[in-house]
Amino acid sequence: MSRIGVRSEEEVQQVLDALNECPAVKLTGAFMHFAAADGDEAFARKQFDTFMRLTAPLPAGIVRHAAASDASIRFPWARLDMVREGISLYGCPGVQSGITLRYAMSFETRVEFIKTLPAGETVGYGRTWTAPRETRVATLGVGYGDGYLRSASGKAQVLIGGQLCPVIGRVCMDQIMVDVTDVPGVQEGDCAVLMGRQGEMEITPDQLAAWAGTISYEVMLSPHPRVPVLYYEEGK
Repeated sequence: MSRIGVRSEEEVQQVLDALNECPAVKLTGAFMHFAAADGDEAFARKQFDTFMRLTAPLPAGIVRHAAASDASIRFPWARLDMVREGISLYGCPGVQSGITLRYAMSFETRVEFIKTLPAGETVGYGRTWTAPRETRVATLGVGYGDGYLRSASGKAQVLIGGQLCPVIGRVCMDQIMVDVTDVPGVQEGDCAVLMGRQGEMEITPDQLAAWAGTISYEVMLSPHPRVPVLYYEEGK
């Protein structure tokens, strides 16, 4: 990764020498992190072999760990003493696993306002979207100030009434606008799912990330502190 840590036997010895000078500090473990656990297995093997070689001189009994979510799925040989499950705990591994996982996070808001625009009317900053017909538009109470990525403007969809509705115009700081013309009965106060399941439809973290041009990690970390968070256990 070239991020932190040691890269040679000499650097390992420097760490051990420093520990010998600090008897109150006890070495209990060593870890590495794969740079391409979702891709290049040959490079992953090289990294792993280096890690095992550099940790060989360490005291007996320390805990060695190398595999986070993707590596724990793809590389059984890298599981060692323990694994570091991260994104898999959210039901969203980066690689195909053959394991049935359930998404553990949703992102929802409410319809704040509904209006009908004539054909030719524009929506949002920069007038980037023009109504091709008479259009019913719902304004939702979420924006990039809440962590709904602005890069999803004009590409993302949300779930209202169990149907996908396109985000139109640019994502604003506190609001987004969506086309609900083809979803009858939408009212102010209705739930809008930005990420998650509604009825038979689902917007996954990977799908939202694709619309925003990023990765699922970022969209799941994007909601800002001002967004209320509810934790559920066994549906409650």
